[in-house]
Amino acid sequence: MAKFREFYVPGGAASNFLAKHILWAGHESPKELQDVEVSVNEYFFDRCVSDAVKLKKDRFFIPTDSSPDHPLRKPVACDDENLISETKRIKPILIEIGKYIETTEKIGRWYVKSEENASNLLSSHRELLLTHINDIWREDWSMYSVAFSKFNLDENVVIPESMLSKFEQAKKYFAQCREYYFELCERNDWDVRMITHQHPFNSISSELKFPKNTKTLAMKIDAEIDRYLIALQDVKSPSRQIQTEYHRFLTPLSDDNLHINKSVEPADDRVSYRKIFFENDKNEVMKMYDFFDNKEYFEQNTAQIMKEFKEYHDSNIAVLKKYVPSFYEQIISYKYSVLMENTIMKLVDKDNKILKTECDEHILSEHSEKLAYDMITAMREHEALGLAAPQVGENTRLMIIGHEDTGFVVCINPTWEVAEDSEYEEFLEGCLSFPGLELTITRPNSIIGTFTNLEGIRKSSTFVGVWAQAFQHECDHLSGVTFDTLSAE
Repeated sequence: MAKFREFYVPGGAASNFLAKHILWAGHESPKELQDVEVSVNEYFFDRCVSDAVKLKKDRFFIPTDSSPDHPLRKPVACDDENLISETKRIKPILIEIGKYIETTEKIGRWYVKSEENASNLLSSHRELLLTHINDIWREDWSMYSVAFSKFNLDENVVIPESMLSKFEQAKKYFAQCREYYFELCERNDWDVRMITHQHPFNSISSELKFPKNTKTLAMKIDAEIDRYLIALQDVKSPSRQIQTEYHRFLTPLSDDNLHINKSVEPADDRVSYRKIFFENDKNEVMKMYDFFDNKEYFEQNTAQIMKEFKEYHDSNIAVLKKYVPSFYEQIISYKYSVLMENTIMKLVDKDNKILKTECDEHILSEHSEKLAYDMITAMREHEALGLAAPQVGENTRLMIIGHEDTGFVVCINPTWEVAEDSEYEEFLEGCLSFPGLELTITRPNSIIGTFTNLEGIRKSSTFVGVWAQAFQHECDHLSGVTFDTLSAE
């Protein structure tokens, strides 16, 4: 029996990233459909994994090296005469609906620059759907069919009965196309796993009938995350509709009143954007992999997957910092402190007893890589040259040495000895655990450090000058020694 899995991810909430990393996990993934500027951390990716590709026509691309028998070159033909007839009948009705909407359109929640931009995008969606009207039964067109919805009308507009009837006919037609798609997949035993923006009850019709073996998952967005995504979408849009100020988006809203969450209620289950990206919650990420029957892949690659999710989120934060620094400041200010509290590892207080405790030997595991990555993220945030695990509350012998310009070295169970050509030198030192404090410490200026890397390889390297100082300083932390006690001696 064909299996259907649909995951509803709001526009701007990483649907392409999730398609690439979750939907296609363990499969031979397609090429990215279109590269967008790397600086804005975005790309387009095929969001459907299914043998139903045989239904598609060349709406996006046909691989240039594909054979004449490639399914996109010889798509399946429609054998439903009723649907073919209905398509001919509905087209002029859709054209009339489009003209009516254009006279009363409102600005959608994701359009913040001007009414003209909102209208142009919805108009282009209607035009594209009408161009492909004979083929929209072949795949999910809900992102475009919603442009023919009453949702695009101002709520104060009184719609004539004759036009209401046309809206209802459009809904039934789009539902008929989707149900025919389901029927073909069931008939051919084609599983369908897809990510789309809205539950079809909202984007097509609440009367649409799903196949029996269907499960649905929706992403929940809270009010603060909604404002974060608005700014992110503005930056990533082709026209880059960046606002000079985003303060008008900071008025409190109830999560339940967000239109963006309309897909959550009818879905079988839900996940949280906040938990996935801001909190880097392993269980929440695994839930998505499990939904698409990729739990085993997740369990085998957990550390790498969580690192990729963290990197994607950090890149988004960096994008906002670059293009909308005023909004970035709002994010890290008191208003958005709850969003950032789990993004950067917190440093323990200088009086925490862990800083006076000798750390346990570190056992290399899948946790090692994530710990190291999170520590490097904290180092970047604080512009530090070194950081030891106890400084972030971890009683384990792992430390990081390095800088953005030189690269970072992960040192597990490190030791050191004085190099033959070393001399003792006075270093002016600071420490993240003692903000604002600088002390002069005398140390060897050349050492041989020995440590295990994340691949489990034991190696030795020579550290000179400030890097010798940093290596010794972090090793002291692993031994429960802080630099204020060395200065006193």
